Amino acid sequence: MPQRGERDVGIHFGRISPACWERIKDQPGAIVEKAIPMLVEARSAGRDIHYRPTLKVGVSKKLWLTPGTVEMIDRISAVTGLRRTPIILAALDLYFGGAPAGLGQADD
Repeated sequence: MPQRGERDVGIHFGRISPACWERIKDQPGAIVEKAIPMLVEARSAGRDIHYRPTLKVGVSKKLWLTPGTVEMIDRISAVTGLRRTPIILAALDLYFGGAPAGLGQADD
């Protein structure tokens, strides 16, 4: 998975629960890079996606993602009218097997 570099884009990952951050903190960019395509695929298949609202309190972090992943997030945002954080959380829910973000088990 990509490391932070000149080609990566830093995006603000709004307020999330500390438990969610603890789950991904070792490789947040790498995990989100895997999770977003899963979300795109699920949306294309017509799956019902649950988008969690952004928390008013919690951990606020920055993620370094490839431009292609940021583009996928922004396309979903344009269609749904949602900000990036609920989209990333929904992708993490899928990645961790449908459990609330940060509480399930990864499939790989």
